[in-house]
Amino acid sequence: MSAVLTEQGTEYPADVVIIGVGVAPADELARAAGIECENGVVTDVHCRTSNEAIYAAGDCASHLNRQYGRHLRLESVDNAFEQGSTVALNLLGTATPHDKLPWFWSDQFDLKLVIVGVSHGYDTVILRGAPASRSFSACYLRGGELIAIDTVNAPKDQMAARKLIAAHVRPSPDKLADPAIPLKDTF
Repeated sequence: MSAVLTEQGTEYPADVVIIGVGVAPADELARAAGIECENGVVTDVHCRTSNEAIYAAGDCASHLNRQYGRHLRLESVDNAFEQGSTVALNLLGTATPHDKLPWFWSDQFDLKLVIVGVSHGYDTVILRGAPASRSFSACYLRGGELIAIDTVNAPKDQMAARKLIAAHVRPSPDKLADPAIPLKDTF
């Protein structure tokens, strides 16, 4: 590999190319059944579709998320398990909303990456720690409210963030930027 050539004929020198390929939800069956679909099978907070007798869970489901006030389609193992549990409880007659805070994780060699919440729509990002240290967090705020955090080898931050994001806290930016101050003490 020495370069990337675009359709327009522009050539960019490159030693490595990373290709990300998107995935479209398989909603053909739901569409054929007349169920509302938009970026997946649309569900309410109970994972119920526009046909009240049918529920959807997992990567294909675009659920109404009360934390963020909009529909989200999440492609993660944890979300699929949690939505499946919510569907089961609702089918058994226990009205249960799916209101878990989204989170994702990945181990990349010696780095533990954890994302808590959804950063879409953030207006401020504050770093806690230095990326060169290989242990840091990026905190995403919207209107002063903590809405998401990305952590790298920072387990205490990601654990505290789950509670703080769910509680809609408004941390002090100065305290938030100081990794010596525990995340739970930043507001």
